[in-house]
Amino acid sequence: KEKETVQPVSDKEEKSRGGLLARFFGRKGEKNQSGKPERPAEEKAEPEAVPEEKPEAQVGSWATDVKKLAESLGGVAHVLTADSPEVSRELAEGLESEDFPAGAVMIFFPGGSSQCIRPEPEMKEADFRKEVAYAVFRKLILKKVDDRYSWQKIRYSKLAEASREYQEVTEICDSLLDEKQAQLDANMERIEELELEVSRLKNRLLTYEYEGSPKKLRKDMQNRHELILKGNEQDLYEEEIRDVVLKVLKKERASMAGDPNQEETRKYHILSDLLENNEIRGRGEELKKQLKEIFGNGEPLNTSKKKQLQEMGFEILDGGKHYKLVYRGDERYLMVAARTPSDYRAYLNTAMQMTNKLFN
Repeated sequence: KEKETVQPVSDKEEKSRGGLLARFFGRKGEKNQSGKPERPAEEKAEPEAVPEEKPEAQVGSWATDVKKLAESLGGVAHVLTADSPEVSRELAEGLESEDFPAGAVMIFFPGGSSQCIRPEPEMKEADFRKEVAYAVFRKLILKKVDDRYSWQKIRYSKLAEASREYQEVTEICDSLLDEKQAQLDANMERIEELELEVSRLKNRLLTYEYEGSPKKLRKDMQNRHELILKGNEQDLYEEEIRDVVLKVLKKERASMAGDPNQEETRKYHILSDLLENNEIRGRGEELKKQLKEIFGNGEPLNTSKKKQLQEMGFEILDGGKHYKLVYRGDERYLMVAARTPSDYRAYLNTAMQMTNKLFN
């Protein structure tokens, strides 16, 4: 291949570049008769110590220390070695060259040009290494290097590749986390549904046990002797009917109090006797207070509130945008509560309707 032509430079530029190379290699800027920068006197007087001199490069050995050469060209060029004659022959064929001498260094520059440097007889290893590095720097000073081959671009490419791999791993991990979170949410929702169902069944069981218990039967027998009137209604909570009757009697007596004519009547005396000997248990007042606590802050019904309602005896049914609350399985006492109330007063109104219907 034809070597790339180099544009001539002025004496001023040549002198400036020569000075730059001389500072890098420890040479002075003056030229000798051969046109090459002259080596400093100290270097001539005290030659650099090397393990041994290599008058000729032998097959299977290196004409220079490749590691030191790579250090000298760090950030400027890549240093590769041909480890066998077969590699050298393939490289020569690829370069369309008949000969690729052992120990020679081939320099390939951006743009396709190349240069072969052979070690001269009796040349020291350090001098040959400097000669190779000098040839690379001399060529690159006169030529703009494509950014694709720059050290910064190579480092950037490696960092970009690592970043892409990291991004892929991150996306995979995020996807797995999203799947696991979705499964966890579904499981938690199912657990809440099962807990509510267990609570509802326990409440039903307690109701059935109470209805058939000897204690309830004994109280029913006692009530039959104590109460004047019989009825078919069953208590929805303990001593509910008894408390309702006593509240009515108390309200009636209060309407008669203060009137001397009424206070001297048989009716007033009977009402007073019943109220003095039968205390209102107040279970309805406790339930009314619990309803106000559940609905008082106006927040939607969560799992904890639903469990409290079920413990009170309410069965919670899904009604779309609303909850249907049935007290003790009696459809006559069905009430509706919004899933998402419009404001805090909506739940207060719900609590008031429920207490007026059940616990007054």
